[in-house]
Amino acid sequence: MDDLILGSTHQVIQYVRHLLDSQISISVHKDIDINKPILFCANHFTRSETFLMPGIFYQKLNIHVRSLADKGLLKGALGEYLERVGTVSTADPQRNKIILSDLIKAKHSWIIYPEGSMMKNKKVTKGEQHFILHEPDQQRSIYTGAAVLALKSELEKRRFNSLQQAGDILGVEAFRKEYDLGKDEKVSYFSTQIIPVTISYFPIRPGNNPMLEMADSLLEKKEPLYMEELEIEGNLIMHAHMHIELGEPIDVGKYIQMAQKELAQTQPSYSDEDLIEFYRHPLTTLMMDRIYRNTLITFDHIFALIIENYQQEHLSVFLLKSMMFLVAREVIGLRIYKIQYLLKRDFFKLLIDEPFDAFDSILALAVSQGIMNEARDGVYTIDKTKLADEHTFTQIRIKNTLRVILNEVLLLDDLRALVKKQLQKPEFEIKKECFYILYNQDQKMFDVDYQKFYSVLYSKPKEIGRPFILFNPNYTTGVVISHGYKAAPKEVEYLADYLHKQRMNVYAIRMAGHGTMPEDLRDKSYEDWLDSFNRGFAAMRQVSQKLFLCGFSTGALLALITATRKERSVDGVICINTAIEIKDISFKYLLPAVNALNSVLSVFNADIDSVETEAENPEINYTKHYLSSIDELKKLMEVCRQHLSQVNVPTVIIQGDEDPVVEPTSAQIIYDRIASSEKEIVMIPSTDHVIVTSAVKEQVFEAIGKFLERVC
Repeated sequence: MDDLILGSTHQVIQYVRHLLDSQISISVHKDIDINKPILFCANHFTRSETFLMPGIFYQKLNIHVRSLADKGLLKGALGEYLERVGTVSTADPQRNKIILSDLIKAKHSWIIYPEGSMMKNKKVTKGEQHFILHEPDQQRSIYTGAAVLALKSELEKRRFNSLQQAGDILGVEAFRKEYDLGKDEKVSYFSTQIIPVTISYFPIRPGNNPMLEMADSLLEKKEPLYMEELEIEGNLIMHAHMHIELGEPIDVGKYIQMAQKELAQTQPSYSDEDLIEFYRHPLTTLMMDRIYRNTLITFDHIFALIIENYQQEHLSVFLLKSMMFLVAREVIGLRIYKIQYLLKRDFFKLLIDEPFDAFDSILALAVSQGIMNEARDGVYTIDKTKLADEHTFTQIRIKNTLRVILNEVLLLDDLRALVKKQLQKPEFEIKKECFYILYNQDQKMFDVDYQKFYSVLYSKPKEIGRPFILFNPNYTTGVVISHGYKAAPKEVEYLADYLHKQRMNVYAIRMAGHGTMPEDLRDKSYEDWLDSFNRGFAAMRQVSQKLFLCGFSTGALLALITATRKERSVDGVICINTAIEIKDISFKYLLPAVNALNSVLSVFNADIDSVETEAENPEINYTKHYLSSIDELKKLMEVCRQHLSQVNVPTVIIQGDEDPVVEPTSAQIIYDRIASSEKEIVMIPSTDHVIVTSAVKEQVFEAIGKFLERVC
């Protein structure tokens, strides 16, 4: 094996990843020992896997892995490269001896694709005893050659040990010659491992790409097969994430011991060939079962399974997203499948009425291939006939990509049963479950943060900082409400109670970093605060026919920005003492002064990262300012200013006329800049900033009540 070539493969992969936005990840089972002789057995979807996988193993695991390749690839410059990194042609009559020699000596590991050819349709079913591949002109069992080689490598090592123990010098020399064992080379005393390798891609998309364009411009004769492979594989290399799952290894030595005991019960006298013949199919089935069960469950799988199993003709985008969110949570709860990261972190963003790239992409694919057709705004008809169309083996990847994605999980009965069960629920139940899932996630996030930053001396009671809901399933109007900077949900409790008494459901969010300790806020960004507001939005959107956004001070900035980003308009915005212009001296003047002081202190390796201020409601608010947090607030204010012209929904702007923190002129700034045709300013006589808890709170609530009565 040429280390220089393997090293260059690493560089090529790095180059491709850097320039072509390809992403490769690998997950390794804890029981894998890369020092043992390994036979990697993988599923096979693309031609490029043949020459990519050895380089990826070298890059990620620092191990040399040889592979078999179709003789058609071993031509020209590519063929020369493949041969130099140890690739062997499938037509080479010595291929089995070469593989056995490497496994017996533990010189190199090997990767083999037991499916035998690219499974472009990914259609594999389970027969009574074997997995069945659905190829163009036939249905056949998976090849057992990999299992045979694994079994034989272990049995041959045992035969060698027996020859040595018996002192059979001629037998030992014949063995060494047969398997090309050098004078000082030894037979590995480690048992051969079969490691199931599951290769998954996301997203799988047909379409134009630079590789296809280049071939189209250079080739006079364009073979459909060649062009199809360039269309799919070019997009996979350039735009998809490739995930490689190395599953639980199969110890072939232990497997043989089990097989010997079992076989001896029915056949007391048997040869190694008998054992191999009897157990090659069960071993193949075992390793392939692990390969298929380790398929990475992706966003596209969830989408396609819902489209396949939804029983109605029409489906709204809103309900589809809700079902996807619910199904994804349930699949994760099974704890038996490998789950795409996208389905875990920040998956709530699927429900916030903003562009979601993965959803937009798969929906566009379904529409382009005629599987979904828009009947009216946001509602689609599903063509199950087109979804079921297998086309041809060589064209299905570009003609019905969703079918390929579905075929990839055809064997995962638990997954498919779960989807069917969830889709049997009525729409209101699906949405209500999503609502509570989101709320419970929010609660858990608070509990984790509270525990992490808890201080016996300084932490406030949990009920101060915990987000809360006031929910009656009979109410159809919802309000998402946010407290201000350095405060907590408790700050808006009176307002929430008032709104709920007006027959409105309320979600009082907790801005990230708030309600625990100032150190929690120190490392949070304004985007984190917007995410907090959107979590509440996602939950309330599920259970509200009409939805309003409300915020106090910094929370009002969040409400205004959020209103501008939604694909479906909200029904109104309520802004209270909005922090567009700040007159608090500690904010406007102290921060620049401290930054200037830090420049001086940096000479002495010292700095100031926080300041103490008085709080209007010390039982709720933080008294410590971290400068990083103040900087994030300034960024949020600027973002809100940039978005004001996009606010086009009914808006009420409530402002204390002698607010000691926010410039009262903020109300007029907002009024002048928003594009809403229905807008008003309500000035409240007050010298307090937190007018939602002060003596004038009833006047604030009355103004909000009149606004809601008018626009609802």
